Amino acid sequence: MNKNIVKKISSDLNINKYNNESNEEYGNRLIYAALAAWARTLVLGKSYTDLYDEVKYANANYHNVDIMHIQVRLTQIAYGFLMSIPHSKDWFINSSIEDQCSDLASTIIENLIFCYELSKLNDSRRLTNSPIRHANFKNNQLVLGGEQWKISGKKLTSVGLGRWIQTVKLTENYKEIFNIPKYSSDEYYNTLVESAFWKESNLNGRYKIFKVGTNFFYYKAWQDLNISKIPQGISLLKNIEVDGGYILVKKNKDAVSTARLDKWYYDENEIYRIMYVLDSYNETPTTFQVEIYDNYVILHCHSKLPNPEMRILLMSSWPKRFYNDIFYRIIPRFLWNDIEDMLVNLGIKIEYINN
Repeated sequence: MNKNIVKKISSDLNINKYNNESNEEYGNRLIYAALAAWARTLVLGKSYTDLYDEVKYANANYHNVDIMHIQVRLTQIAYGFLMSIPHSKDWFINSSIEDQCSDLASTIIENLIFCYELSKLNDSRRLTNSPIRHANFKNNQLVLGGEQWKISGKKLTSVGLGRWIQTVKLTENYKEIFNIPKYSSDEYYNTLVESAFWKESNLNGRYKIFKVGTNFFYYKAWQDLNISKIPQGISLLKNIEVDGGYILVKKNKDAVSTARLDKWYYDENEIYRIMYVLDSYNETPTTFQVEIYDNYVILHCHSKLPNPEMRILLMSSWPKRFYNDIFYRIIPRFLWNDIEDMLVNLGIKIEYINN
């Protein structure tokens, strides 16, 4: 039965075992991608086989269900997978199988909502599939929304939470789709400086300053602010008394100006874009390490990404060490060049450690 389930999921979602991958590591990837596919389908209240009748499905009623409908049933499906498919035991924290299944289902659902694969209806608890869109990269196309798991005449591959088509000669539009600034890191720096609303300030309050060039995880790169030692140029501060209270500081000789950042920068993790840009502009870019293998790469993210790039990463990779790991990711080789371009555009330096 185990072999039949693995073979069926592999065939349906076009996920193959990597050359030096254990059965358990392969099982991790199958379970993760299969649960993402099931979550999309549970919105319909139907199984995948019901979707073959395209005419009937095209005329079906509008589908939406309570989030608990998906949570309960996806937990049950996760239990069946974990009992049937080999997987790494350390993929989870120490907990009961029931808690593991519930936590895994919750993580999948939350990430699909975060990635706009599932959409909330107004402020209710009901979810529906997002409208179908296609994000074009240099070498690949990402299918967003809907519930497609096969496309006639095309090879659709499930990767992490996403579904990809290998293709060429498409006009890139992924930055527009994901609302990513169309600037290099240096251009973004200049735009940020020119568009900020600067005003003279004496910096009342308690602040920490983002220290460029530390090469630490960014949550460790904040230091207590000594106003007399603010460096020349642009710096990023956060008010330790206000959640989301970030400001830019511009020092020109002895003159100090500040520009308050809207809470949107905090909510959307755009603060990380600014930190990557400041490090890049300082010629001390943060470094992400990459290990290259035959079929895939392992990406070690130094810190979080802005939300748009994080959505792309979640839909182009699998978690490596444990089921909700965002810092070590498994990326298929066919997607790596596109993902590398995205990271470099943030001002990140890629270091290959096994070449």
